[in-house]
Amino acid sequence: MSLICIDAGHGGHDPGAVNHNVGVTEKSLTLKIAALLGAALASVGHDVFFTRELDVFVPLGTRCKVANEAGADLFISVHINAAADGKARGIETWHCTGSVKGAALASAIHSRVRGSYATIDRGVKNTSGFYVLHHTKAPAVLCELGFITNDSDVVALCSADVQRELARRIALGVEDYLDQKS
Repeated sequence: MSLICIDAGHGGHDPGAVNHNVGVTEKSLTLKIAALLGAALASVGHDVFFTRELDVFVPLGTRCKVANEAGADLFISVHINAAADGKARGIETWHCTGSVKGAALASAIHSRVRGSYATIDRGVKNTSGFYVLHHTKAPAVLCELGFITNDSDVVALCSADVQRELARRIALGVEDYLDQKS
C-alpha cells in the first residue's frame, strides 16, 4: 500500500475563499473533505498523514517539507475555488507542468470526481505556479472541488453527503492510478 499525504488547503488565519452569504470558508470545507478522504484511503489499507488536522495555519513550504521528509508516495491537496464572477462553477484537477506521474494521477482522480454532484467538468489542468505541486517530490495534485462563490456549488459543497462522495471518488481515483502503475 501507499503512503499518502493529504493537504487540506488554507487554515488558521488564512480562510481561503469565503462565501459570506452562506457563511462558509474554504478552510472549513477542505478540512472536512480531507478528513473523509483520509478515512476512505485508510479503509483500503493506505498509510495516510495530513499537513493539518486542525484549523491551524501551515505555510506552503512546511506542507511540502512534511510530505517530502515523510517520503510520501502521493500528495493530494484539497481546495475549493473562487471567482469574481458568481456564475463560475465546476470541478478541476491540477498537476505540475511536466510531471508525467502527476498528470496521470490528476487524470485518474478527475475521471472519478467529475459528476460527483450537479456542477460542470472544468477538466484536468497543469501549472508550474502552484507552490505545493512544484515543490513536492511525490506525484502531486490539487483538487478544486467546486466554486465557493457559486450558489449552486456552495450549497452542494456544504452537504455532508456530497463531501463524503467527493472523498470517496478521490480515493477511487487514487486506486485507479495505483492500478495503472502495477
